[in-house]
Amino acid sequence: KRQKILSIAKELGYEKNVIASTLAHNKQYNIALVMPSAEKDPFWELPLKGIEKSRRFTEQYGINTKFFFFDLSDKNDYRLQLEKALKMQPDGILTAPVFFTESIQFFQMAWQNQVPVFTINTEIFHQDIQCYIGQNSFACGELAGRLFDTSNIKFKTILALTLGHDSKNAKHIQDKLDGLRSYNRIHQTGNEVINVGIADFEDVSYLSKTINECIKEHTNLGGLFFTNSRAYHVLNLLDKLDTSLENITTIGFDLIEPNIKLLNEHRLNFIINQDPIKQGYLGMINILNHFVFKKEIPSKQYLPIDIVVKENAEFYIAQATGDLEFVI
Repeated sequence: KRQKILSIAKELGYEKNVIASTLAHNKQYNIALVMPSAEKDPFWELPLKGIEKSRRFTEQYGINTKFFFFDLSDKNDYRLQLEKALKMQPDGILTAPVFFTESIQFFQMAWQNQVPVFTINTEIFHQDIQCYIGQNSFACGELAGRLFDTSNIKFKTILALTLGHDSKNAKHIQDKLDGLRSYNRIHQTGNEVINVGIADFEDVSYLSKTINECIKEHTNLGGLFFTNSRAYHVLNLLDKLDTSLENITTIGFDLIEPNIKLLNEHRLNFIINQDPIKQGYLGMINILNHFVFKKEIPSKQYLPIDIVVKENAEFYIAQATGDLEFVI
């Protein structure tokens, strides 16, 4: 094991005295990973892939992990899994704080127990967070506004569809909406953003009824903005209902298989890629750098926001399946 660690360290350019000190202490660090279950949203398989990729490095340096999965639609389950993680008395916690109110309450508890918290995907400004890795959600909304603008969508209605989240308790969703409205206001596009939240999106008849009513009500419709990765639920339904999206620009998030299929079929015009694999990977690498190598890590680490279209999708898909570089 010692030779394997030294070999990896040499590859990464670490100084010998740092490695020798780490090996001599042979300390183990227990990290709780409080993550959404991918059962209801395949997007969450991607950060897990990033965490798995990081294990080549983290396990060699005594970083042990235990998962606590929660139901993405249940804030009480999120709170329960956070409490279970804290009872484990971990050295640190990595989570995606998708429920704002419950997260704020937990950060205070973690601070009182002297447990540092590392976050991905959802940025919450709080003094007790060690670091955040992910997209700037406000900028994502602004980018969506620009894409609608360059698609010549002006003085139209844009339906912002949020499936499965309460946008008021989901900071990343609210930031995207604020960013979109900010772009429209600053650039005077004349576009009106209507936020439509559909909690029970898995009920197909209810989803169908809600979407049909929205489209009929807003006859000046120019765009559909899906605030999370679930664009495929609506667009596949509209296809079955033979609802035309001619002259309507569609923008969604995340390179998951059903969305890529829609992109290739020109039913989803743009995908904003948030690089969730790298989020999971860098979350763990930050933990390694913090605990093992005692490095000061930036409290905010924004990842690039990629615009994916049919013509460049293969590049981003290939990039996501490749190896990631260790960042120190």
